[in-house]
Amino acid sequence: MHIIELIARNAYPGAIPDDNNNFDALLAYPIFKTPFEKLPFLGKLPQYLDGKGLPLSAIACRYELGYYDEKMLQEHNESEEKVDEFMKMWANQPAWDQIRYDPWYGFEKESVLQSRIMGCTFKVRSKNDMFSIEFATTLLATLECFLGTGFYNKLYSRVSIFEIEINKSPKESFSIEVGYSRDNPTYMSITISEFNNAEFQHAHGVLSSKLIEIISTIISAMLISNDDFQKLKEMVENEFVLARTEVFTDSLFYGYSTFGPEVFTYSKVVREFDEEPLIRSQKVVLHEESDPPDDEEIEKRNVIYGSPPGFSPHQSKNDEVLMTDIISIPLWDLGNWCGTLFLIYQDYLPVLSLIFKNEAGLKIFDEWINKYGTDDRENEIGIRIIKGIDSEHPYWYRIGIGSNSFFSNLKGKTNHIIINPCRMHTMQPSNDKNIGLFEHLQSKTGDYVICPSIIREGKASPETHLEKQILKHAGSIRIMNAYEIEKTDVLAVESIIPADKPIIPPECGNCDIVEILTHKKTISNK
Repeated sequence: MHIIELIARNAYPGAIPDDNNNFDALLAYPIFKTPFEKLPFLGKLPQYLDGKGLPLSAIACRYELGYYDEKMLQEHNESEEKVDEFMKMWANQPAWDQIRYDPWYGFEKESVLQSRIMGCTFKVRSKNDMFSIEFATTLLATLECFLGTGFYNKLYSRVSIFEIEINKSPKESFSIEVGYSRDNPTYMSITISEFNNAEFQHAHGVLSSKLIEIISTIISAMLISNDDFQKLKEMVENEFVLARTEVFTDSLFYGYSTFGPEVFTYSKVVREFDEEPLIRSQKVVLHEESDPPDDEEIEKRNVIYGSPPGFSPHQSKNDEVLMTDIISIPLWDLGNWCGTLFLIYQDYLPVLSLIFKNEAGLKIFDEWINKYGTDDRENEIGIRIIKGIDSEHPYWYRIGIGSNSFFSNLKGKTNHIIINPCRMHTMQPSNDKNIGLFEHLQSKTGDYVICPSIIREGKASPETHLEKQILKHAGSIRIMNAYEIEKTDVLAVESIIPADKPIIPPECGNCDIVEILTHKKTISNK
């Protein structure tokens, strides 16, 4: 029995079936998920796995490289096709979905550690250097310790991703330098240098205080209100989080001092084994990803707003708390969206331009272009224009922006907590000329363009940045009256506020907007 399986059995007595091959069979899944460009480096791994008593993982590795196990071929009447079918059956088990990331072996130039906490995905990047990786591991473990029980205490992140880059300094004495700017609120750089034995105690103290500084900075980017910070304070005090972080500080220094910089390197552990070179010309496909739900499937879903009966956050794990990433709340706070501009050019698609008061509005589009390109083919960025939201002002309408692929993020799973931020702005025109013209043209072209504009102090007209335009398609936008909103359109529902007084024709008295408003008013009165 492998040591990791033995630890798991002691930690969870009776929970793991009595089968000596559990760890071996599960280890095959990250091997199955290995990207093709990494396979040429795995030639010595099968013999290493054989030597460690992991025959199933060795079979999986050889199969990925292009070799069929002789015993398995005999059991399948020398038919490679039947072995292929068996390998697909092996891969298409629930464990496939539980291995969420591509494997990291140790021969890569870079290490990327990831963890989802309170809905925020942390990515910690470092060079493939043992001290840098140990520091990255310590930092991520400290974050998990500080925030891992956050959503049990009704704490949720306002950012979907936070990236940390760790760089190594050639300094001869231990140091940690942190780089962070409010202009780029979801990114941090950390420069570290190794310690020497003479400064062990001093370096330990520096790391402890710096970790608190780093965590505090990250928390300030993740949380919103004073109430959130009070909940965090109580959580830290009640769960002795600060005391536990000292354990992670110890693990970096004592672990690195004991084992040294090369003990677990991939090249070291496989160097004595013979090479079995890659003979495949392309990646074998063992697992077919399910397609995201189409519009018809989404329409059939029964959407209930509010918590299910008897639901408790304690029923969910951190990796089941998902946050859509269309809206970066810190950037939108800085950008200060203040209006919308419709632009019509001859022989060109209609343009919807979001007007911001700050240059951060341009960074919002830079982020979108980096994620989705200048052509949002998958309609990730959703736009809703809701008319008739105020019976006293019939021409007022609201624009909502957020995730257009809300349900596809669930990938068929249930029991998830979804954090789905959106931004909205209420336009207050005295007529429907502009919105009417845009709606007419967009209904004909289907496609349209979005871009940012900046309204500068002292300027009468906004400065439009067409160089940051993104091509959008018909499936990403819906222009509708408030009484036409359906409960399954999550972005449209999010674009309604309790104070709305929508225009509802007499024949539409039972439309979804009535139930939606009732629910929102109930929540706002709590």
